Amino acid sequence: GKPSSGLARPEFFDWFAESERLIAEFKPDLVVAMLGANDVQRLTWPHLGDKIQWVEEVPWRRAYEGRYREFARFLSARVPEVVLLSPTNRGWDNARAAVTRVREVQKRAVRGLPNVHWVDMFPLSSNADGSWLRFSEAPAGAKGKRIWYRQPDRIHLTKDGGKLVGTRVMQTLSTLSLRKVRL
Repeated sequence: GKPSSGLARPEFFDWFAESERLIAEFKPDLVVAMLGANDVQRLTWPHLGDKIQWVEEVPWRRAYEGRYREFARFLSARVPEVVLLSPTNRGWDNARAAVTRVREVQKRAVRGLPNVHWVDMFPLSSNADGSWLRFSEAPAGAKGKRIWYRQPDRIHLTKDGGKLVGTRVMQTLSTLSLRKVRL
């Protein structure tokens, strides 16, 4: 992992190069990657010096879709199975709307790619009614104390939130048709 990274700014962190290094070192049968939460910004093209601003929605969507699809193809050419996770649900309307754009583009970008599975993390990081996962009701014997699943920023998961969402992710992975991987 690399905090604050994604595919939008390869001059900040190059996931293509890092993935190449990690795959060569570990030779995995499965790659699970979660990208996009930090891609709600301008896209840069370091070698060309170009930038596509986030507010330029149509060009941004087109460029991000191409970059995300290229990354999915890059991974699937090197490992038997790839699972790409979308960003999680958020507690702020603007943040939720921004990552919803990213999710829409990601889902479309990987459509039809063999051995690439895209998992929408919104349902896995939400309550049953679709609202953002904030806290649990007090468990029996907890004397009215809630278990908080999000940090105060309403975006990042707490340790307990990570456990819950991680369990949901593993349950979801077990339902995918991962031909060459046993979970």
